[in-house]
Amino acid sequence: MLSTNEYEAATQTFGAFLREFEFGNVGTPDAMVEWALAPHRVIVEKLKELKPDLVITQHQTRHGIPSLWLERALETFLGWKINVIRIDLRTLDGIWDGILTIMQELGLRSESLLNVIQGRIHLVQEMCRGRGRRRVLFLQWNGSSCLSHVSASVGTWIWDVIDLVGGTNPFWKQQDASFTKREELPSHFVDLDSIKSLSLDVLILTNHALGVKDLSDRVLLHDQWVKQLFSSPSFRLVVVHGPCFLARPSPSLLVDSTEALCEILYPECQAFGHEGSLWMPISQTFTNHDSTDPEGLF
Repeated sequence: MLSTNEYEAATQTFGAFLREFEFGNVGTPDAMVEWALAPHRVIVEKLKELKPDLVITQHQTRHGIPSLWLERALETFLGWKINVIRIDLRTLDGIWDGILTIMQELGLRSESLLNVIQGRIHLVQEMCRGRGRRRVLFLQWNGSSCLSHVSASVGTWIWDVIDLVGGTNPFWKQQDASFTKREELPSHFVDLDSIKSLSLDVLILTNHALGVKDLSDRVLLHDQWVKQLFSSPSFRLVVVHGPCFLARPSPSLLVDSTEALCEILYPECQAFGHEGSLWMPISQTFTNHDSTDPEGLF
């Protein structure tokens, strides 16, 4: 697994390529395949070795290269025509459409699978109904002890699931009213005062590259700002599994993520067994940790 620093370096390089594209600097076909095909760097030699007929990837949220351009770059680089399916992860509807497109492309029956997945999610939604809406902030944390480096991820599918189980996003409501859709709103950096002003019920921290145990350990390395968080009005602080909640969601993970959010928002509700694997609470009575960082991760 990448360390936090390695992950940040990879995503920054990826973002730099897309910004260059915005200014018209498209680059060579192999550079487009390497840096624009997916959110992370593609090992182009391995891709050529695998000889795929179909590539499944995702739309980038703020910058995007047209699918046709990517298909042409792939065809030029690989030497044969290849189909590209790009899933829109900004909304849950985009994911459903993506699952349908993939199954149709593979010649599989899609209706029965979608009925099963959506049926299970509906059962969780019914369990949460009538329990009162929870004020939730979902933050991407890069491992810094500085809260100004915490990003409120408001333009992703996870907010549709949070809304579905009874959560509401007070941060989005404070932002520019010119954004008529939640998925159009870019991520924002958040400071401690902003967090305190939201009167939260639940604060969720995650990191794209880390599971719950690794993230929990690294959060507790910075015990001073955890104490600052807990000095604000009472709310629950939890960490969630980044690759499962933020990476490309599979049909089964959509169900698991919904169940986990139900457990997080409504502890009195039925447990689904995801605590400790998909999410973990950070206790207000945590043991003081040595704030040194022996692995040099930050």
